[in-house]
Amino acid sequence: LFFISAQFGADDFGVLLPTAEQQCIAAFKNLQRALTDGGRTALDVAKLTVYMVHGRCGISQYRAAEGRFFPRDALPAVTIIFVPSLATENILVQIEAVAA
Repeated sequence: LFFISAQFGADDFGVLLPTAEQQCIAAFKNLQRALTDGGRTALDVAKLTVYMVHGRCGISQYRAAEGRFFPRDALPAVTIIFVPSLATENILVQIEAVAA
């Protein structure tokens, strides 16, 4: 198994993006990079755990980003957990993955 932790919404330069939608997309891009570095693809992902800041990031932003990353017929199991905050005040979403 291949475990990927704490992918969040920063760009290629480590700058945290301002909106929930942008952060969701960037978190998935960072996840893709980690998978590629590990010799895997989105199709290898078996499980995602997603942490979202309650009231600042919603399911619609997450699902839109998820749809860019995973084919609809190959979605992994997903657990979404709403939390009051993450590591820093402006991180709105964090994604962890388990790939086979």
